Amino acid sequence: MDTKKYISPGGWFSLQYPAAWSEFEDEPGSFLFYDPEKWSGNFRISAYKDRSSSYAEDVMTDELRRSDQVKPVRVGRWNCAYSCETFMEGNEAYTTHFWVTGMGNVAVE
Repeated sequence: MDTKKYISPGGWFSLQYPAAWSEFEDEPGSFLFYDPEKWSGNFRISAYKDRSSSYAEDVMTDELRRSDQVKPVRVGRWNCAYSCETFMEGNEAYTTHFWVTGMGNVAVE
């Protein structure tokens, strides 16, 4: 699959996404990636940086305490806090998958 590389303002994180997708800053510090030809969902990411080397772990712990619906998940070497919510918009059902992860002083949701 062909990909594009997104580099954040300031260059402190990057990610690859499908070449056919588009990207824009949804709101300050939050970036949205989507397929403009076939609306099958989107990927929104916000990243946060702190001075504390335990920042990411602290953010995930807080998220896990927020609700019984949030579960700890491991994806490869990444610890994550995961939850999902299904909702109706008109006659359409949509599901939002919410992930919080990170390492060291960087947390991503």
